Amino acid sequence: MQEADCVVSIDDDNEHAAEQQRRLQSLKKELRRTFLSLRRDRALADELNELISDEQLVSEAMDKDLGGRLVEGRALVILGESGAGKSRSIHRALSDRFGNYQAANAPTRLISITAPSPCTLKQLGTSVLRATGYETRRDLKENVVWAMVRRRLKDLNIRFLHIDELQHAVQMKSDGEIQKVRDTLKGLMQTPEWSVSLILSGLPELAVFIQGDTQVRRRCRFIRFEPLVPGRDAKKVGTMIRNLARRADVSADHVLASTSLALRLIHAASAQFGIAIELAQDAILAAVREGHKQLTLGHFATTYHARTGCAPSENIFSISADFLLIDPQRALEDAPKTTISADGAPKRPKDKRNA
Repeated sequence: MQEADCVVSIDDDNEHAAEQQRRLQSLKKELRRTFLSLRRDRALADELNELISDEQLVSEAMDKDLGGRLVEGRALVILGESGAGKSRSIHRALSDRFGNYQAANAPTRLISITAPSPCTLKQLGTSVLRATGYETRRDLKENVVWAMVRRRLKDLNIRFLHIDELQHAVQMKSDGEIQKVRDTLKGLMQTPEWSVSLILSGLPELAVFIQGDTQVRRRCRFIRFEPLVPGRDAKKVGTMIRNLARRADVSADHVLASTSLALRLIHAASAQFGIAIELAQDAILAAVREGHKQLTLGHFATTYHARTGCAPSENIFSISADFLLIDPQRALEDAPKTTISADGAPKRPKDKRNA
């Protein structure tokens, strides 16, 4: 058997490139870990504190064998579009209050799951059961699954259940199946022996699931992660860009003062703060990778093209005007299609956008 060659780089350029890659990786990690708090995060923290406070009252009432609504759990519902930044905000808020709740065998009063798709009652129950550390290969009936869920929650002293992406429940075709999920979650909050408080998060369609049952709705409080509004939030987005750029020792002052960067970024991100942060982080990394100390629209244009596959004429950061006419949701769809000519060479259609 032939031994593998031992490769030793003696090229300074290779060593420099490797060191540059390590620096970029470290910076990327630092930027990703940076949490930019908004007013909505403070509202989420306040509502979680209220939910925890209510649970303490429930525990005291159960210890005294009191009944009625005193021993019922409550629900906090968090709604927002994809890319709004819900997941990061929720994870931070839960970590602040429940520690390392996602670690295996963590001694916590909270478990967190992502709703399966499709979200049948049985599949949802199996996901919760698995999150409690219980695995089964048997094909259990849904009533058996949920009986085991309730028992496991009590045995493990779990008082809070977070279900993300619960809008999957609305995607089921049967209204009866949807109502079964509602009734079961309502039952978790009402069980006298061990009531549980819920944290439900997902897309705005989740509101349809909640509104379909008056008894569920009256037990809920709501937080909405609203879209960015250009006239109101451009300054906030500019502050976000500056803060992130400063961590990379890059200046964003000139590009923010001399261009419509903040407004372009809001539009490119479909008015979602989480997407805006990701685009800004990638643009800053592009500047560092190129050895630039000043952030420019060009860095954002490069990032936007890489993330969307858009045509140059559809790049929100590179066209001089009318960028609001571009639909960022259709960036890839609107990219010019490549065809093959008779001689085998790639051929693109003419840009008719301004024709």
